[in-house]
Formats: sequence, structure tokens, C-alpha cells
Amino acid sequence: MNDSPINAHPAQRVLVGLGVIAVGTLALLDRQHAFDLPLLQTFWPLVLVMLGLARLVGRAGRPIAGMAMVLIGGLLTSHNLGYGPSMRDWWPAFVILGGVSLLWRGLFPKSGA
Repeated sequence: MNDSPINAHPAQRVLVGLGVIAVGTLALLDRQHAFDLPLLQTFWPLVLVMLGLARLVGRAGRPIAGMAMVLIGGLLTSHNLGYGPSMRDWWPAFVILGGVSLLWRGLFPKSGA
């Protein structure tokens, strides 16, 4: 059984799916130069922040994944605003975080697994 907040209710899945489709459509139209969306280009990583917060607040049982999503979304947004570090320099930190997540799940498996 998946305890993700997104899978908690079918209406939530539909809402999240429609939101992802809308953001993807806007991004595709922007990339095809149909119109210019500088705010979307700057603030799209906030979607990661929102998903990470949903994992932290909901009953997902994976706080590390939620914290990582918030951190990555925050770093990408700050970089887009010209304040954050270059992702070219910091991408290995995300690989390390992924390894820590795998290690954590291996050392502390869910009781139902």
C-alpha cells in the first residue's frame, strides 16, 4: 500500500495530474516561443518545494525525500534568481543525498516491508 499523500484520494491524483499537465503545457509553449513566460522559467522549482512540503506534512513516511525535494527546489529557485550556487558545481551533492537516502532505507526498512 502506498501512503503517499498524492495517492490518498483519487481526486487528489486528478488534481495533481492536471496541475502537472498545465505546467508542462505552459513550459512546452514557452520553449516553442509561442509566448514568453519569464516567471515560469524562474519559479518552476517551487513545484519541487510544494511536493516536498506535502511529503513532510502528509503521511508519506519519507521525511528525507521531502527535505531533499525542498532543498533542491529552493536551491534551483535561488539559482534562477541569481543568488544560489551554480548547479554545475553542486550536482555531486545531489548524488550524495540520493546515496544517503538509499542507505537510510537499507538500514531502517519500513516495518511493513
